[in-house]
Amino acid sequence: MDYCKRYWRVFGTGLRKSTGEQVIGALLAVVIVICQIHYGLITEVQVNGAYWSIAWPYAILVGGLLLWHLVKTPAEIDAAITSELVSSKSREESLATKLREIEDARPRITLRNPYTEKVGVNQNGTFAFAANVLRVKLENTSQNHYPNNEAKGVTTQISFYDSLGNLLIPDMDGRWADSTQPVGPHWQSIVPLLATDFRIGAKHDVDIVFRDLTFPEMDTEIVALNNDNFRFPRWRNPGHILVGERFVAKICISAVWVNTEFSVEFWALPHGEIGFCLVTQP
Repeated sequence: MDYCKRYWRVFGTGLRKSTGEQVIGALLAVVIVICQIHYGLITEVQVNGAYWSIAWPYAILVGGLLLWHLVKTPAEIDAAITSELVSSKSREESLATKLREIEDARPRITLRNPYTEKVGVNQNGTFAFAANVLRVKLENTSQNHYPNNEAKGVTTQISFYDSLGNLLIPDMDGRWADSTQPVGPHWQSIVPLLATDFRIGAKHDVDIVFRDLTFPEMDTEIVALNNDNFRFPRWRNPGHILVGERFVAKICISAVWVNTEFSVEFWALPHGEIGFCLVTQP
């Protein structure tokens, strides 16, 4: 139905453009004949005798034009449709190019690997204990060098679940391993420590949990780790002690142009070790 409507619309437009002058000429010829009859220059008998000799060229012309447009209209429609398709494809390619440019101009925070590291913990200027810390390493792997390829003010939040999917700790502010440890009274804000910048190629690690290695065979607790832990003896924030055997940490990394999520499963092993595996990749 749409094609039929378009066909007759194109047919009528083309016919009006090509036959306008011919129709005007035919009307002028008729007007001239009428004036000649009116003023007696020719008689009506003479006109009737020459009627077909006057009319047949115009009849053939109009019939030929109608036939020509009937044949030409489908080709014009096909050409118009082809032009529209080419134009549409060109717009799509232009939009795709712009989207690629936008994508290329954003930072790419990539998960490199989770790992454990044994660290010595000092509190009040003296060695307190050794800890085994589970961390993940992130890198800004952007291949371009636009200003927006640098990630500013990147923060992380971690939610902890047990093996049955029960939420244990929701939306805990994460800690960047290379950030300054908070000092001072409990009321002092730790907000300035929550965000870090990722230059192109820069790597930063996020703390997840730790185990106290003082008595590794006796102490099997795994404790979630962030800046709040440093205000408790031996980092043991009571609200961060995880109860269970296996756990999953869902880690969300966010900033302007950055929104990455992944999950790490972990569990206690003998001798203070922490077993772990990547559950979902970003």
